[in-house]
Amino acid sequence: MRIAATLMLALSAAPALAQSWGSGPPPFSPGPFNTSIGREVESIRRSVDRGRRDGQLSRRDARAVRRDAGQIDTLSDRYASDGHLSDSERAELNARAEVLRAEVNRERMLRPVPTPN
Repeated sequence: MRIAATLMLALSAAPALAQSWGSGPPPFSPGPFNTSIGREVESIRRSVDRGRRDGQLSRRDARAVRRDAGQIDTLSDRYASDGHLSDSERAELNARAEVLRAEVNRERMLRPVPTPN
């Protein structure tokens, strides 16, 4: 009787053990701020903030850059939803961040920081 009870207990726990054993750890989504792309986008945002503060970027330009940066973040999250970024996904995100960085730099260079008299 004792053996039967032990066997039934072991068999009833087997499905639960199989589920946790076979599934492995949950997928890790790096998110935008744990990747080099996320760091680049944050750097771009800081550059926009400095450009606004220094009068090098208009409010409209800053808003457009922030919107584009948000789109890169959203795309990064979508691409990383399966737990990793493929080479082509990473290349696309890097290209978008580079274009955005170039736009910010161009706008900031067109309007140099005003010098105090």
